[in-house]
Amino acid sequence: MIYVISPFWHEDADVREKRRAINISYADMLIKRGEMVFSPLKYSEKNINSNSASSESYWLDFDIEIMRGCDTAHVLQIDGWKESKGVANEIDWAKKNNMEIKYITHV
Repeated sequence: MIYVISPFWHEDADVREKRRAINISYADMLIKRGEMVFSPLKYSEKNINSNSASSESYWLDFDIEIMRGCDTAHVLQIDGWKESKGVANEIDWAKKNNMEIKYITHV
């Protein structure tokens, strides 16, 4: 299964929405090709308060549990990906657990 990694949190709600849309569009493209995909932004984030970063540690722990069932991570190199602590943590976990990592530049 492919786990889609991309930045999300930003103080500007428009930036968050743009990042969510890019992530979901990419996941949907993979799904249409018949891939098994998990995108945290597609399946979970919309159900929490987007204006609060207070649950950041919960969602990182949740995402890591999902990553355990994946064999590949696709990192979307969109605006903010290098600065994102969440992206860095997920990449680090993927490396430590020998997941295949693909860096996606054109989304």
